[in-house]
Amino acid sequence: MSIVFNPKVPKSFSFGSGKREVINPKPKPFNKPNPWSDLDIERLISLRSLNVPLKDCTMSINHSYTSCCEMANKKDILNKIQVKRDILIRQAIK
Repeated sequence: MSIVFNPKVPKSFSFGSGKREVINPKPKPFNKPNPWSDLDIERLISLRSLNVPLKDCTMSINHSYTSCCEMANKKDILNKIQVKRDILIRQAIK
């Protein structure tokens, strides 16, 4: 008995195309950064204070869902949204 492994697969059996070619992947397109303007931030605050979901906010602001989430956390917008919600509730009660 030999320690060396000898496969019993015939040499005529092909795994794949049979030719080895170097495939160069296509370069990923570079997405231009879309900076947040003050108007976009105010729109986000207004929409979120009306309890509009972030997925719906993305359509009117033209920023991605993750970008909206990050902006809400970066600029401490959550407090501003809560203040604006309180103002809207007070106006509705009057």
